[in-house]
Amino acid sequence: MDGEQHRQDGGPQAAASPPPQHAEEPTLASIDRPDPIIELYKKHVDRSLLRENLKLTPEQRLLKMMDLQRFAAELQRAGRAARKRP
Repeated sequence: MDGEQHRQDGGPQAAASPPPQHAEEPTLASIDRPDPIIELYKKHVDRSLLRENLKLTPEQRLLKMMDLQRFAAELQRAGRAARKRP
């Protein structure tokens, strides 16, 4: 072919657009500066729970999650049963 790319149906394919250009390259100073949006969200996160969870092994975390899923399913069953009662 003459260097032109074609779609499967035989028509010409549009050339790929160039990657987006950022307004400015990140500098060490901008990387070290905390993002205000992230800082805003961090106010509402209990990091002690994250630390405690990270002390567990992956298997312990998985078992804990499975227990939580069983509990959630039981709550759903109880809710459905309560709505069925007159």
